[in-house]
Amino acid sequence: MNWKKYLLVTFIALISLIGFIVYQESRPEIPVQSAVITPQVQDIPLDANKILELVNIERQKVGVASLTSDPRLVASAQAKADEMVANNYFGHVSPVTGVDGYTLIPNGICVYKSENISEMLNQIGDNNNDTVQGWVGSKAHYDAMVDSKYTLTGVAISKNKIVQHFCQTN
Repeated sequence: MNWKKYLLVTFIALISLIGFIVYQESRPEIPVQSAVITPQVQDIPLDANKILELVNIERQKVGVASLTSDPRLVASAQAKADEMVANNYFGHVSPVTGVDGYTLIPNGICVYKSENISEMLNQIGDNNNDTVQGWVGSKAHYDAMVDSKYTLTGVAISKNKIVQHFCQTN
């Protein structure tokens, strides 16, 4: 008697499978939309003024006065950024001169000076915010960025190299 039940169950399963196949083949094809959403990433180019604005927002968060852009510091930062591009390197110390980039700040302006540098390798997204957030994520760079002794700054860009020079005037 068990073999009759087995035969009946097998027969019903086979009929169900054939019915399912016939049903699937007779259905109109419905296009399937992808569940993957590709975000539209806007490439925001590097902008020295925007970077300074974002740095000043970070300073405001800790109650420190905003930095003021100084053309002499912009020029020294530009010289450093251009030098990194020209000599195909990224670093505070030049492989050509052997000195730190902040030494490009003219004498007599600052009592104390410092430098933050960044290199954008991605070039996609908000590069200005990515630059500043990179500095925020590095203790030494963040400390320089929010140090209240600095009142003047210069931000410059050369291709994908970003330099910010800081200056304490008194």
